[in-house]
Amino acid sequence: MSFYDHYISRSRNVFGVKVKKNFAKKLFKMALTTKHNPVKILEIGPGDGYIASLAKQNEFDYTGIEGSSKVFNSLSEEGYNIIQKMVPPLPENLGNYDICFILHVIEHLNTITEATQLISQIKSKLNNDGKIVIATPDYLKWGKDFYNSDYSHNLPFTIKRLYQLFINEDLKIEFAGYYVGDQFGVFRIPIYWLGKLLYFRSVDNYFKNSMGSDIWYRAYLTCLPNIVMIARK
Repeated sequence: MSFYDHYISRSRNVFGVKVKKNFAKKLFKMALTTKHNPVKILEIGPGDGYIASLAKQNEFDYTGIEGSSKVFNSLSEEGYNIIQKMVPPLPENLGNYDICFILHVIEHLNTITEATQLISQIKSKLNNDGKIVIATPDYLKWGKDFYNSDYSHNLPFTIKRLYQLFINEDLKIEFAGYYVGDQFGVFRIPIYWLGKLLYFRSVDNYFKNSMGSDIWYRAYLTCLPNIVMIARK
């Protein structure tokens, strides 16, 4: 069964790639307070490989788990250690890790039961004081675009809902907030409002109908707030 195979072939633009790389660098730095050496990193849904690349640059032990065969093949060809598998459940004999990144994955799960199972299993694979680093769209701000933007979006989260999930799994929240593009804190607010002011669905429809491109819409989505949370075992 193919899953998310269109992701690997969709067009990228220089600005969008730069924003995502900057975000990955900031989040990577925020997560790195572990005392273990060498650092062992697990990533579920490695996507374009930004976290994998940062782990490689720092000579950290890295393992990725990817459901899409095409994304798996692409990252494996680049030399990254990737396991092809849909989650949950996690693969057996996975070992233990210091940090698990799960960025824009949990919203693709079918039910809250699956989400609870996955977070619980990730926790079981963390070393003492290990961390889960998670990001997902803020449903309160995305609204109908949560479903419209991606055919595989199934499970919406708000920061309160995600917080409750983590607390119920006895995880200690170290950071809970929002980001827009590659900006955290107050700097994200003008980007969000600028996106809201400049985006017109009629213009978006023109791009899609006349040019066969959704670049205008994807730029708008970059301006919508996402939740980011770091929790410790």
